[in-house]
Amino acid sequence: MKCIKLFLISILFIIAANAQDKLPIIKSNVSAISVQEDEIVKYRNSWTLSPEANPDIYDISVEKGKTKRISFITDVDKISFEVEAGKKYDFIIQLGEAMCHTQIVAHELNFWSKYEFWESPALKTPYQTNISDQEKMAGLSKFWSEAKYNFVNFQLVPELDWDKTFLEFIPKVLATKSTLEYYKVLQMFCAKLKDGHTNVFVPSELNDEIFGKPAIATRLVEDRIIITYILDESLKTEGLKVGQEILEIDGIPVKKYAEENVSPYVGESTSQAFDSTVYQFYLLNGAINKSVELKIKSSDGNSFVKTLPRLSISERNKLVTPRPPFEMKMLEGNIALVRVHTMNDSAHADQLFADNYPKIEKSDALILDLRENGGGSSGIGYRILAFLTDKPFKTSSWFTRDYRPAFRAWAKPQEKYSAEAAEISEKVLIGYRGEGTKVYRKPIIVLTSPRTGSAAEDFLVAFKPLKRGLIIGEASNGSTGQPLVISLPGGGSARICSKHDTFADGTAFVGVGVIPDILAKPKISDFIEGKDSVLEIALGELKKK
Repeated sequence: MKCIKLFLISILFIIAANAQDKLPIIKSNVSAISVQEDEIVKYRNSWTLSPEANPDIYDISVEKGKTKRISFITDVDKISFEVEAGKKYDFIIQLGEAMCHTQIVAHELNFWSKYEFWESPALKTPYQTNISDQEKMAGLSKFWSEAKYNFVNFQLVPELDWDKTFLEFIPKVLATKSTLEYYKVLQMFCAKLKDGHTNVFVPSELNDEIFGKPAIATRLVEDRIIITYILDESLKTEGLKVGQEILEIDGIPVKKYAEENVSPYVGESTSQAFDSTVYQFYLLNGAINKSVELKIKSSDGNSFVKTLPRLSISERNKLVTPRPPFEMKMLEGNIALVRVHTMNDSAHADQLFADNYPKIEKSDALILDLRENGGGSSGIGYRILAFLTDKPFKTSSWFTRDYRPAFRAWAKPQEKYSAEAAEISEKVLIGYRGEGTKVYRKPIIVLTSPRTGSAAEDFLVAFKPLKRGLIIGEASNGSTGQPLVISLPGGGSARICSKHDTFADGTAFVGVGVIPDILAKPKISDFIEGKDSVLEIALGELKKK
């Protein structure tokens, strides 16, 4: 009887394997493709191929008795299906050697799954200089409600009474005299959640009121706010230098200014991310029609006052040389320094890494610099990691809230929906790097900072347990997850973190950051002298190998 069972199982396995072999196949040279539902592009070069999922499921809702046309579009190929509720559709996307088994699962469209149910046109009102009190209350209430039922990290702000905070903000919202004031109050409300993936975004019409910024960059270094970059070369002839300390902004001591004018609108998951956001990204923001007055301390100890105009986003972009997604250079000692600045799908940093791998492979050590990598798609990092190890590795574990109204009525505990970390198998790793490509086995060091976030942290979460190399620098941002994007009255929007990630074994990094093996922070002298002390520490560690 046992032999018969084994025989039947073998037959079923062979049938399943043959069935998969006969699935339609499309090819792709890129790891992020487009998905279109009828005439609407749902993902534009941002659906990340995941061969490890097997199958990688794409859920779609279809009205009963109707069909919906869904298309998967790569850089070189396309496949389309007319899908009906209650059916599944399987096919293969071939990415290099990797075969990505993809499955469309068509669900019957319930009223609570309809886009219009959650994003009612009644609340998606256009921008006006001062939207109505009804719109203001609706926006505050919508954000409060969506966060109450969907925000996943309330456990990280145990002191927060969300309902009480909502009541406290009602008069603040109603007291606003413009849409600009209103959105700043909403940002203060949102900041109470202290989450890097939960934000309120102003209408684009207000960009010039919010995002004007002078042609310099700043950062908190050794507990002082210094100039780290000058975009307009003419400012250097007027006495401004990298490394100078900012003492006051508009006549107010710089940290007091930040505390009063910037910090209330910033919500971050960790102190290191908070400082980075406040002092590097938002400190000098303001209206483009209002200059900013800075009291600056020069290297000789004397101070002077300099008034700088705030520039619009487009004006600043003209002065900035865009940072490439991937940079590589060889250092003394045959050490490859690879900087990956983003993991956005459209940047194709994984493909650039693969293209340069023949050079990387010849090095005696690799330093992978992720200090300016704010994230993007986790799959980009996993495909880079495939070149650095032949051991299967696990991604992050995660959970989301599983709210069931009847359970609440029955006084039953509300559960969470969780998923254990997926494992990237040896077969998938080979597919990522290509059949016959050798794994890099030389020493590796990864550099991190508070600006290393989201998908870049997902890379660290997979890399660190492998013990493949050291992480040197500062603790990472400490925020990742899946944002739920909602619209707000007056043309703005918000996002709310709906997914909590951990290391595969459950170790926390959201609200903490990925802790480096060796703590190394930049120094003010680095900016004055054009050095990189964190990189120097990494080079020193490699000399010990």
